[in-house]
Amino acid sequence: MKQKLPHLLIPLLGFLYNSVSQGAEFDYPELVVVPRASERVIQEAAHESASPWFRHIPVQVSALSTLTASIFQFGGVNEKRDTGSYSAVAGLSCGLGWLGLTAALSFLHNPYTGAAKEINASPKGTVREQLTRERYAETSLASAASLASKLTWFSVISNVGVSAYMLAMAQTKSAAQIVDAAALVLAFTPVLFRYRALVVHEEQVEFKKRIYGPVAGIDSHLGFVAIPRQRGLSPALFLNFRIN
Repeated sequence: MKQKLPHLLIPLLGFLYNSVSQGAEFDYPELVVVPRASERVIQEAAHESASPWFRHIPVQVSALSTLTASIFQFGGVNEKRDTGSYSAVAGLSCGLGWLGLTAALSFLHNPYTGAAKEINASPKGTVREQLTRERYAETSLASAASLASKLTWFSVISNVGVSAYMLAMAQTKSAAQIVDAAALVLAFTPVLFRYRALVVHEEQVEFKKRIYGPVAGIDSHLGFVAIPRQRGLSPALFLNFRIN
């Protein structure tokens, strides 16, 4: 029995050593997550430069529908309720405003490209430098997602409000009333077709969370295993890993 104990202790000590060493790596999930945040920023920078004019399509669809509705509104406004065609002017201003803003952002605002340049220029020799890179990259991903979220909800609120206003001021059973109703529905396009920046950030956060919980639990029990050559039994520790 004394000769068999080392055979049991060696794999058990090896398992404990691996668990402790892996746990040390988990102290810095930014360096363990795949892909790293810095890699994700560089990937998105390439995508950003390849399609700069398609980033704000959902918001632009909503704005274009509001603009179209305003044109119909000028010819179908209920003059008794809206003597100055203010509803049509509001729709025109809202539609043009969002189209102009998103066009300017497509041309002038490239968050991933700027962040990728900073990341590529920063050192990465030590653990501290690598952590600095990854945390800056995470901040860049979060910042892009924050802007996308603000654009989404400001677009929905403004276009829904203006479309509802035009619908209330349109003549009954007119073409303007139908187009206004369509614009009201299309105002929710940015919610249904989300910004890529929001999806990318949420995915990266989820990847990082999994670093802390790759194993949901461990069940263990003692038993015996047969040793054919010695025609006997040896004590063993059985481990059952439950994976997330």
